[in-house]
Parts: sequence; C-alpha cells; structure tokens
Amino acid sequence: MTSYKQTFNRRYKQSLNASNSKANISRLTGISVDKLNKIWDRAFKYPATHGKTDLDRKMTNGAFAWIQVYKYALENRRK
Repeated sequence: MTSYKQTFNRRYKQSLNASNSKANISRLTGISVDKLNKIWDRAFKYPATHGKTDLDRKMTNGAFAWIQVYKYALENRRK
C-alpha cells in the first residue's frame, strides 16, 4: 500500500520518501500556498481520532493534516 506522499513523489519524479514543504507542493502543482494552508488548518483542527492507521493507532493531528494536503494536491493539481 502506498501513501499519498509516495504517490505524489512518484508522480513528480522524486525520491519516494522525499519531504515536501507546502511551498514546494505549490510550485509543482500550481495550487496556491494559501489554499494548502487552509486545507492544513482545517485538517489540523479535525480530531485525530478520525484518521487511524491500519493498526488502529491514533495519528497526530499534524500527520493527518499532511495526508489531507497531499491528497488534495493529487486530486486538484492546476498544472
């Protein structure tokens, strides 16, 4: 099972475990940093109990927020 981060990195020909900032995601996809920040903020406020791993462990709010940013970037790229 590949993560949204790995799928994003594969699509943009990066190392599968490469880290991306919101500015880098914006540059690659054409989505504004402001929009990515709004998605991050909304996901960060969402209770972490709704995003669980396969092992039924709670994720931190930050991990859940990054998942939502990568997911949005994959589904809504502008370029």
